[in-house]
Amino acid sequence: MKFLLAILVLNFISTFATCSAQTVTESSRQLSEDASTHCKQDVNFVKAALKFCEKIIIERAKSEKKIRQCERTVKKLNKTLKTNRKQCSNQVKEEKDACDRGLIELQTVNQQLANLNADCDKPCNLPISKLGKPMEKLINVSSGYYYVSKTFEKENWYLADFQCKLNGFKLASLETEEEHNEITKALNKEIDDFWISGTDLGSEGRFYWAANGKSVMNFADFEFGQPDNKDGKEHCLRLKKSRVQLMPVYRWDDSNCGSKFRYICEVITTD
Repeated sequence: MKFLLAILVLNFISTFATCSAQTVTESSRQLSEDASTHCKQDVNFVKAALKFCEKIIIERAKSEKKIRQCERTVKKLNKTLKTNRKQCSNQVKEEKDACDRGLIELQTVNQQLANLNADCDKPCNLPISKLGKPMEKLINVSSGYYYVSKTFEKENWYLADFQCKLNGFKLASLETEEEHNEITKALNKEIDDFWISGTDLGSEGRFYWAANGKSVMNFADFEFGQPDNKDGKEHCLRLKKSRVQLMPVYRWDDSNCGSKFRYICEVITTD
């Protein structure tokens, strides 16, 4: 009986062990399959993460490239702005210096005129016989008497006007074609340039005769392409021998008022 019981116990143990082994094997296989599934999921996740990171890196590289381009553009613009500011500053300084010089010259002329007026209330109405320029030195044409300065008598436009007034004249105004032709004919043998009283000071682009305030455009004989106000600094008229025609003749040209040329004075007529 005991022997039979022992055999039954052994059979039970063997059967249990076999079942346990099978169970363990199935569990291991299940676990392995689960682990494999999880691994595949993890690998897919990692791949997706890597792909996302790669996209981020590419986008960042593009952004950094655009930033560098922007930085270069800003640097170039700053350089251009700095250059333009310097050029503008220099131009403003030149214009200011020119204005200052013109103002000083004008103040000098005004002071000289004031001193002259202190000596003579009507210096411009003196008889011809009392003028500083002898009668025989004057040009006589149908429109009146004129004095042409000598080759060594060169002044800027302001002082040319002053010199004329100092001697009882005024800077010449060529108001008609007849007057212009007669004067330029008298200058036929000359080669120098001569100041006349035309100017657009205070009325940019609209020339007038400073000696009487009349508009230049009632009659004008400008050289081809003139007036051009070169560099924005030409505001006074001169007679300049034109080289355009076959035979050189005097025509009008706007020039820098501070330049020194000979000049033409006109006798002031009185009734």
